[in-house]
Amino acid sequence: MDTRNWQTHCFGRHLLSLPLDATVTDTYKLDGDDIKLLPSIRPDQVAFLMEQREQELKRLPNVRKGKTIGDLYLSREFLSGGAGVVYGLQDRYSSDDTRQDAYLVTKMPLRVFKISTELFMDKHAQGKAWAEKVQQALIGRDPSAIPQQAGFCIRGGMLTGSKPVAEEAYRLWVTFASLPRVGLTVESWQVGKPSSDTLFSRIPAGLSALMNLVSGTSVLRKREVPLGQQTAQEMLLRVSAEGKRAYHFQLETVGVANSATETSLTFEMSTTNILDDHGHVGDAAFKNDEEAVAFWDAILQSFKVRSGAV
Repeated sequence: MDTRNWQTHCFGRHLLSLPLDATVTDTYKLDGDDIKLLPSIRPDQVAFLMEQREQELKRLPNVRKGKTIGDLYLSREFLSGGAGVVYGLQDRYSSDDTRQDAYLVTKMPLRVFKISTELFMDKHAQGKAWAEKVQQALIGRDPSAIPQQAGFCIRGGMLTGSKPVAEEAYRLWVTFASLPRVGLTVESWQVGKPSSDTLFSRIPAGLSALMNLVSGTSVLRKREVPLGQQTAQEMLLRVSAEGKRAYHFQLETVGVANSATETSLTFEMSTTNILDDHGHVGDAAFKNDEEAVAFWDAILQSFKVRSGAV
Protein backbone atom coordinates (compact mmCIF):
# COMPACT_ATOMS: atom_id res chain seq x y z
CA MET A 1 0.00 0.00 0.00
CA ASP A 2 1.29 3.45 -0.95
CA THR A 3 1.64 5.54 2.21
CA ARG A 4 3.99 8.22 0.86
CA ASN A 5 1.33 10.94 1.15
CA TRP A 6 0.20 9.96 4.65
CA GLN A 7 0.68 12.46 7.46
CA THR A 8 2.56 11.62 10.65
CA HIS A 9 0.92 12.76 13.89
CA CYS A 10 2.17 12.96 17.48
CA PHE A 11 -0.26 11.42 19.96
CA GLY A 12 0.97 11.17 23.53
CA ARG A 13 4.57 9.97 23.31
CA HIS A 14 3.90 8.04 20.10
CA LEU A 15 3.88 8.69 16.35
CA LEU A 16 1.19 7.41 14.01
CA SER A 17 0.75 8.03 10.27
CA LEU A 18 -2.71 8.34 8.73
CA PRO A 19 -4.14 9.13 5.28
CA LEU A 20 -4.71 12.80 4.52
CA ASP A 21 -8.49 12.26 4.45
CA ALA A 22 -8.51 10.93 8.03
CA THR A 23 -10.64 12.78 10.60
CA VAL A 24 -9.39 12.34 14.17
CA THR A 25 -11.39 12.90 17.35
CA ASP A 26 -8.87 12.76 20.19
CA THR A 27 -9.12 12.96 23.97
CA TYR A 28 -6.30 13.14 26.54
CA LYS A 29 -6.32 12.42 30.26
CA LEU A 30 -4.08 13.14 33.24
CA ASP A 31 -4.80 10.95 36.26
CA GLY A 32 -8.12 10.08 34.63
CA ASP A 33 -9.23 13.70 34.09
CA ASP A 34 -9.68 15.21 30.61
CA ILE A 35 -7.28 17.98 29.64
CA LYS A 36 -8.94 19.95 26.86
CA LEU A 37 -7.91 22.71 24.51
CA LEU A 38 -10.34 25.65 24.54
CA PRO A 39 -9.77 26.63 20.89
CA SER A 40 -11.76 29.86 20.82
CA ILE A 41 -10.42 31.28 24.11
CA ARG A 42 -7.47 33.69 24.41
CA PRO A 43 -5.22 33.83 27.48
CA ASP A 44 -6.47 37.34 28.32
CA GLN A 45 -9.97 35.85 28.69
CA VAL A 46 -9.07 33.46 31.53
CA ALA A 47 -10.12 35.92 34.24
CA PHE A 48 -13.49 36.28 32.51
CA LEU A 49 -13.88 32.48 32.36
CA MET A 50 -13.14 32.23 36.06
CA GLU A 51 -15.72 34.93 36.79
CA GLN A 52 -18.27 33.08 34.66
CA ARG A 53 -17.60 29.84 36.55
CA GLU A 54 -17.91 31.63 39.88
CA GLN A 55 -21.28 33.11 38.90
CA GLU A 56 -22.46 29.73 37.62
CA LEU A 57 -21.64 28.11 40.96
CA LYS A 58 -23.30 30.93 42.90
CA ARG A 59 -26.56 30.29 41.06
CA LEU A 60 -26.66 26.68 42.29
CA PRO A 61 -28.04 26.01 45.80
CA ASN A 62 -26.22 24.00 48.46
CA VAL A 63 -28.84 21.98 50.34
CA ARG A 64 -28.68 20.43 53.82
CA LYS A 65 -31.61 18.47 55.27
CA GLY A 66 -33.94 19.99 52.73
CA LYS A 67 -32.85 23.59 53.41
CA THR A 68 -30.76 25.87 51.22
CA ILE A 69 -27.76 27.03 53.25
CA GLY A 70 -25.75 28.74 50.52
CA ASP A 71 -24.40 28.10 47.05
CA LEU A 72 -21.73 25.88 45.49
CA TYR A 73 -19.02 28.52 45.05
CA LEU A 74 -15.98 28.27 47.33
CA SER A 75 -13.04 30.31 46.00
CA ARG A 76 -10.77 31.11 43.08
CA GLU A 77 -7.06 31.82 42.76
CA PHE A 78 -4.63 32.82 40.04
CA LEU A 79 -1.56 30.77 39.20
CA SER A 80 1.62 31.73 37.36
CA GLY A 81 1.49 32.80 33.73
CA GLY A 82 -2.10 34.01 33.83
CA ALA A 83 -3.56 30.60 34.73
CA GLY A 84 -6.13 30.15 37.47
CA VAL A 85 -8.28 27.71 39.45
CA VAL A 86 -11.88 27.88 40.64
CA TYR A 87 -13.20 25.73 43.50
CA GLY A 88 -16.79 24.68 43.99
CA LEU A 89 -18.77 21.96 45.74
CA GLN A 90 -19.27 18.90 43.56
CA ASP A 91 -23.08 19.00 43.69
CA ARG A 92 -25.95 20.65 45.54
CA TYR A 93 -25.81 18.15 48.45
CA SER A 94 -22.00 18.13 48.90
CA SER A 95 -20.27 19.23 52.07
CA ASP A 96 -16.76 17.89 51.46
CA ASP A 97 -16.58 16.70 47.82
CA THR A 98 -15.34 19.56 45.66
CA ARG A 99 -14.24 20.25 42.10
CA GLN A 100 -11.23 22.21 40.93
CA ASP A 101 -11.53 23.77 37.47
CA ALA A 102 -8.05 24.76 36.28
CA TYR A 103 -7.60 27.11 33.32
CA LEU A 104 -4.05 26.75 32.02
CA VAL A 105 -2.22 29.10 29.66
CA THR A 106 0.62 28.67 27.18
CA LYS A 107 2.63 31.18 25.16
CA MET A 108 4.06 30.98 21.65
CA PRO A 109 1.57 29.87 20.46
CA LEU A 110 -1.06 31.26 22.80
CA ARG A 111 -3.40 28.54 24.05
CA VAL A 112 -5.85 27.98 26.89
CA PHE A 113 -6.56 24.51 28.30
CA LYS A 114 -8.94 23.29 30.98
CA ILE A 115 -8.71 20.34 33.35
CA SER A 116 -11.26 19.59 36.07
CA THR A 117 -10.40 17.45 39.09
CA GLU A 118 -12.46 16.09 41.97
CA LEU A 119 -10.86 16.47 45.40
CA PHE A 120 -11.78 16.73 49.06
CA MET A 121 -12.17 20.09 50.78
CA ASP A 122 -8.91 19.73 52.72
CA LYS A 123 -6.91 18.93 49.54
CA HIS A 124 -7.18 22.32 47.83
CA ALA A 125 -3.54 23.21 48.52
CA GLN A 126 -2.37 19.95 46.93
CA GLY A 127 -4.77 20.45 44.03
CA LYS A 128 -3.47 23.95 43.40
CA ALA A 129 0.15 22.72 43.52
CA TRP A 130 -0.71 19.97 41.03
CA ALA A 131 -2.38 22.46 38.65
CA GLU A 132 0.69 24.70 38.92
CA LYS A 133 2.92 21.73 38.07
CA VAL A 134 0.84 21.00 34.96
CA GLN A 135 0.90 24.70 34.03
CA GLN A 136 4.70 24.77 34.23
CA ALA A 137 5.01 21.66 32.02
CA LEU A 138 2.49 22.78 29.39
CA ILE A 139 3.52 24.44 26.13
CA GLY A 140 1.57 25.29 22.97
CA ARG A 141 2.17 23.29 19.81
CA ASP A 142 1.13 23.49 16.18
CA PRO A 143 -0.97 20.35 15.55
CA SER A 144 1.17 19.36 12.56
CA ALA A 145 4.50 19.81 14.35
CA ILE A 146 6.46 16.80 15.58
CA PRO A 147 8.31 18.00 18.70
CA GLN A 148 11.96 17.24 19.33
CA GLN A 149 11.90 17.56 23.12
CA ALA A 150 10.65 15.05 25.67
CA GLY A 151 6.98 15.16 26.46
CA PHE A 152 3.38 14.03 25.94
CA CYS A 153 1.57 15.49 22.92
CA ILE A 154 -2.02 16.65 23.35
CA ARG A 155 -4.26 18.59 20.98
CA GLY A 156 -2.73 22.04 20.55
CA GLY A 157 0.05 21.51 23.04
CA MET A 158 2.45 19.24 24.89
CA LEU A 159 3.28 18.41 28.49
CA THR A 160 7.06 18.62 28.51
CA GLY A 161 9.38 16.38 30.47
CA SER A 162 10.74 12.86 30.30
CA LYS A 163 8.64 11.87 33.32
CA PRO A 164 4.85 12.30 33.35
CA VAL A 165 3.40 14.98 35.63
CA ALA A 166 0.49 12.56 36.08
CA GLU A 167 -0.74 9.26 34.67
CA GLU A 168 -1.09 9.80 30.91
CA ALA A 169 -3.72 8.39 28.57
CA TYR A 170 -5.20 9.17 25.18
CA ARG A 171 -7.98 7.87 22.95
CA LEU A 172 -8.43 8.36 19.20
CA TRP A 173 -11.48 7.80 17.02
CA VAL A 174 -10.52 7.94 13.34
CA THR A 175 -12.70 7.86 10.22
CA PHE A 176 -11.72 8.10 6.57
CA ALA A 177 -13.52 10.02 3.83
CA SER A 178 -12.48 7.49 1.17
CA LEU A 179 -13.50 4.49 3.32
CA PRO A 180 -17.08 5.02 4.48
CA ARG A 181 -18.12 3.12 7.60
CA VAL A 182 -14.53 2.19 8.50
CA GLY A 183 -13.73 3.27 12.06
CA LEU A 184 -10.41 3.02 13.86
CA THR A 185 -10.05 3.31 17.64
CA VAL A 186 -6.66 3.68 19.34
CA GLU A 187 -6.26 3.80 23.12
CA SER A 188 -3.13 4.19 25.23
CA TRP A 189 -2.82 4.38 29.00
CA GLN A 190 -0.11 3.93 31.60
CA VAL A 191 -0.38 0.90 33.83
CA GLY A 192 0.78 0.40 37.38
CA LYS A 193 0.59 -3.37 36.95
CA PRO A 194 0.09 -5.17 33.62
CA SER A 195 -3.20 -7.06 33.40
CA SER A 196 -3.39 -10.82 33.01
CA ASP A 197 -6.51 -10.28 30.91
CA THR A 198 -5.17 -10.47 27.34
CA LEU A 199 -6.79 -10.48 23.93
CA PHE A 200 -6.07 -14.18 23.41
CA SER A 201 -7.44 -15.09 26.85
CA ARG A 202 -10.77 -13.53 25.86
CA ILE A 203 -10.97 -14.90 22.29
CA PRO A 204 -12.78 -18.23 22.93
CA ALA A 205 -15.74 -16.54 24.65
CA GLY A 206 -15.76 -13.66 22.19
CA LEU A 207 -15.72 -15.92 19.15
CA SER A 208 -18.48 -18.11 20.55
CA ALA A 209 -20.71 -15.09 21.12
CA LEU A 210 -19.96 -13.76 17.65
CA MET A 211 -20.69 -17.07 15.95
CA ASN A 212 -24.03 -17.24 17.75
CA LEU A 213 -24.99 -13.92 16.15
CA VAL A 214 -23.68 -14.26 12.63
CA SER A 215 -22.63 -16.89 10.14
CA GLY A 216 -19.49 -17.08 8.07
CA THR A 217 -16.98 -15.82 10.62
CA SER A 218 -13.42 -16.36 9.38
CA VAL A 219 -10.15 -15.84 11.23
CA LEU A 220 -7.86 -14.06 8.76
CA ARG A 221 -4.94 -13.86 11.16
CA LYS A 222 -4.13 -14.63 14.78
CA ARG A 223 -0.59 -13.99 15.96
CA GLU A 224 1.82 -12.15 18.21
CA VAL A 225 3.49 -9.22 16.46
CA PRO A 226 5.94 -6.43 17.40
CA LEU A 227 4.32 -3.04 18.07
CA GLY A 228 6.68 -0.22 18.98
CA GLN A 229 8.85 -1.62 21.76
CA GLN A 230 6.37 -4.31 22.79
CA THR A 231 4.88 -7.58 21.62
CA ALA A 232 1.18 -7.38 20.83
CA GLN A 233 -1.56 -9.95 20.34
CA GLU A 234 -3.50 -9.55 17.10
CA MET A 235 -6.78 -11.04 15.86
CA LEU A 236 -8.27 -10.26 12.43
CA LEU A 237 -11.81 -11.44 11.67
CA ARG A 238 -13.98 -11.32 8.57
CA VAL A 239 -17.69 -11.59 9.31
CA SER A 240 -20.52 -12.33 6.89
CA ALA A 241 -24.05 -11.50 7.99
CA GLU A 242 -27.23 -10.76 6.04
CA GLY A 243 -25.24 -10.98 2.84
CA LYS A 244 -22.83 -8.26 3.97
CA ARG A 245 -19.05 -8.53 4.25
CA ALA A 246 -17.58 -6.94 7.36
CA TYR A 247 -14.26 -6.84 9.24
CA HIS A 248 -13.27 -6.57 12.87
CA PHE A 249 -9.52 -6.26 13.52
CA GLN A 250 -8.05 -5.95 17.00
CA LEU A 251 -4.59 -5.70 18.56
CA GLU A 252 -3.59 -5.26 22.21
CA THR A 253 -0.55 -4.94 24.45
CA VAL A 254 -0.60 -5.23 28.23
CA GLY A 255 2.04 -2.53 28.80
CA VAL A 256 5.03 -2.30 31.12
CA ALA A 257 4.55 -1.16 34.72
CA ASN A 258 4.97 2.61 35.17
CA SER A 259 6.37 3.13 31.67
CA ALA A 260 5.56 6.35 29.84
CA THR A 261 6.17 4.80 26.41
CA GLU A 262 5.45 1.07 26.77
CA THR A 263 1.82 1.67 27.64
CA SER A 264 -1.20 -0.58 27.45
CA LEU A 265 -2.42 -0.17 23.88
CA THR A 266 -5.52 -1.16 21.95
CA PHE A 267 -6.00 -0.81 18.20
CA GLU A 268 -9.42 -1.74 16.84
CA MET A 269 -10.64 -1.32 13.25
CA SER A 270 -14.20 -2.25 12.43
CA THR A 271 -16.62 -1.85 9.55
CA THR A 272 -19.63 -2.53 11.82
CA ASN A 273 -19.56 0.45 14.20
CA ILE A 274 -20.83 2.99 11.65
CA LEU A 275 -24.23 2.00 10.26
CA ASP A 276 -25.67 2.95 6.87
CA ASP A 277 -28.56 5.38 6.32
CA HIS A 278 -31.05 2.64 7.15
CA GLY A 279 -29.40 1.66 10.44
CA HIS A 280 -27.81 -1.51 9.07
CA VAL A 281 -24.26 -2.74 8.63
CA GLY A 282 -23.17 -1.96 5.08
CA ASP A 283 -20.74 -3.80 2.86
CA ALA A 284 -17.14 -3.10 3.78
CA ALA A 285 -15.47 -0.36 1.75
CA PHE A 286 -12.48 -2.62 1.10
CA LYS A 287 -12.48 -4.54 -2.18
CA ASN A 288 -11.28 -7.76 -0.56
CA ASP A 289 -9.56 -9.27 2.45
CA GLU A 290 -6.10 -8.42 1.14
CA GLU A 291 -6.90 -4.72 0.84
CA ALA A 292 -8.38 -4.58 4.35
CA VAL A 293 -5.35 -6.32 5.87
CA ALA A 294 -2.90 -4.14 3.91
CA PHE A 295 -4.57 -0.95 5.19
CA TRP A 296 -4.47 -2.24 8.78
CA ASP A 297 -0.82 -3.28 8.45
CA ALA A 298 0.18 0.11 7.03
CA ILE A 299 -1.29 1.89 10.05
CA LEU A 300 0.35 -0.44 12.56
CA GLN A 301 3.73 -0.32 10.83
CA SER A 302 3.73 3.48 11.14
CA PHE A 303 3.19 3.37 14.91
CA LYS A 304 6.27 3.92 17.07
CA VAL A 305 7.58 5.64 20.16
CA ARG A 306 8.62 9.18 19.22
CA SER A 307 12.38 9.66 19.25
CA GLY A 308 13.28 11.83 22.25
CA ALA A 309 9.86 11.38 23.88
CA VAL A 310 11.50 10.45 27.19
